[in-house]
Amino acid sequence: MHFRYNSRSAAWYLNVGRNGTDILTGVHIVNSTDLLAQFVGKNADLSLPIGTIVIQDSTGADRDPDINTFGDEVTMLYEEAA
Repeated sequence: MHFRYNSRSAAWYLNVGRNGTDILTGVHIVNSTDLLAQFVGKNADLSLPIGTIVIQDSTGADRDPDINTFGDEVTMLYEEAA
């Protein structure tokens, strides 16, 4: 996984790769949403991780991550499928 911050949109984006090749690029990182859900089932050939990736705001304010809070107050959680 690679993360990049876009100052123009004031938002973080996620790229997911496997074996050195990006399989998803430019996924907007937002709070309280499974970041992979929109791709599951539609693109089975992408070999996405089986599970969910969600963003959580530890302050309870349900904020999207910004340049100062991502990885600190706003974190990413990967949960494997059962």
